[in-house]
Amino acid sequence: MALVLPPPPADIPADLAEDVEKLHQSVRTLLTHKSIPWQEMAKLAQDGHVTREDLADRWDTAETARTAAPAELDFARNTHITSLDALCDRKQLLKNWDDVVKQPRPKLEFQGSDTFLKKQWKYCSHGEIGRFQIKHIVSALPEMDERPISTRRKITLNGWEREEEEEERNLPTTREQLKRAHLVFRNTLLMCLSSFPQFTQFNAQFQDLEDWYRFFWGKDIADRKPPPSETVLL
Repeated sequence: MALVLPPPPADIPADLAEDVEKLHQSVRTLLTHKSIPWQEMAKLAQDGHVTREDLADRWDTAETARTAAPAELDFARNTHITSLDALCDRKQLLKNWDDVVKQPRPKLEFQGSDTFLKKQWKYCSHGEIGRFQIKHIVSALPEMDERPISTRRKITLNGWEREEEEEERNLPTTREQLKRAHLVFRNTLLMCLSSFPQFTQFNAQFQDLEDWYRFFWGKDIADRKPPPSETVLL
């Protein structure tokens, strides 16, 4: 069974609550803001680091903290990649959409496939936005001519070998296909961003993206005269 390391705002697991509650409120506030998983918070408390002064004493410099903490507290990037998969749940992301985006839920054909959704979510979980070639922007319910070919490749992370799924669709050849790809990317991104309110760099709102795509498909770009070809738009 995959080990799940739930971060805030998920509830504190019952078996970790006693240790987490040992942390000074200022420490809990700081770590919660950074979405540090509850298990790492509990480990800090178990090691006797419960105040901000304790944290300052644990590592001599900020650089040492950045390089040493992931291994010492067991949150190195990709260490718990299967846990991230478990936390990336479409139903929960749509609930987050309701709470944060506050717009009608996108239809399934305008959401990303499970593979694409998880890839974007993993980037966002590290405070980044994934950049994808359009051939990898796949709908959860694609049109017949947009159905992807799925392959699996083996990768090694932290000494462990695992398989990762890849999906590749045909490139859009019409404006409608490109518009659908835009919607899939936009909606998938918003679904993922809504899970990570602690990252202040994620400040794009639904209306920001609406305005940008309206600009792209408007008279200044897609509808200018003479109109650009589909290849130019792509």
